[in-house]
Amino acid sequence: MKKMRRGIAILIPVLAFCLVLPFLRAEVNERVMVTVLVASNQGTDFNLDNDAYRDQLIKLFSYKSYSQKDQVVVRLERTKREKVSLPGGYELLLLLQDEQSGKLMVQAVIRKGETTYLDTIMSILKPGVAFLGGPPAEGGVLILVLESGI
Repeated sequence: MKKMRRGIAILIPVLAFCLVLPFLRAEVNERVMVTVLVASNQGTDFNLDNDAYRDQLIKLFSYKSYSQKDQVVVRLERTKREKVSLPGGYELLLLLQDEQSGKLMVQAVIRKGETTYLDTIMSILKPGVAFLGGPPAEGGVLILVLESGI
């Protein structure tokens, strides 16, 4: 009888820990800076607050003009989608999927109304930068820069 009570006394804290663990993990959050750009082949302007992305933009995309429209910092959590308004009535929804080995796994959805234009899961180094091409807007196309580790 004493062995059974002892087993139950050990089992209860272990079960409690197993029940609480998912909630502890859900509270993990990461800050990501989202820079919203519109790229086009009209003109040759490079209108960016942070010129650090210039060389990477030229290598990745074949546009002549880049104009920064917005820059916001969002706190990503596993249990809550963060919404960022984009030009042209689009919205970006971000959700932290996982964080491990110095990388963030982030679901990124671009939609307008009921239409989804992009739904992907991307890996972003911590710290690191990821570039995401988007739909047409304001005479060009949207390009989103997601920077982690800020």
